[in-house]
Amino acid sequence: MKVALIENGDSFHKDLKKVSSELGWEISHFNNSIELERTNLNKYDVILTDLNLPVINGRDLIKSIATKTRAQIFLMTSYGKFIEEDVKNDRIKGLINKDDPESLIDCLKYADIKIRLNKIIETENGKYEDI
Repeated sequence: MKVALIENGDSFHKDLKKVSSELGWEISHFNNSIELERTNLNKYDVILTDLNLPVINGRDLIKSIATKTRAQIFLMTSYGKFIEEDVKNDRIKGLINKDDPESLIDCLKYADIKIRLNKIIETENGKYEDI
């Protein structure tokens, strides 16, 4: 699974990278939305964005990239203050409290399983049509 992490700090990225290497995930770290815009969003399965970013906040970033990717998008914060708009936003597949690293890993494991199952279904879909 390929993950884009948009966060302006390195410590969270380092912690996530340790866990991700054990699980076979590839994590790309971006410090801000400008760095993210320079990449092909379609190569990522999951996009994790911090709510508090320089230049643009996570909510606005999600609005700007939502139509440019099929990736599952998660919004993170260490302040634990999500609003009703976040909960009702169809593009946001999960809200993550960065102070609870296990929650993040659980969300990513769920996304990984979901992505793998969807790939299996796509591969197997046409096999039994003639039966």
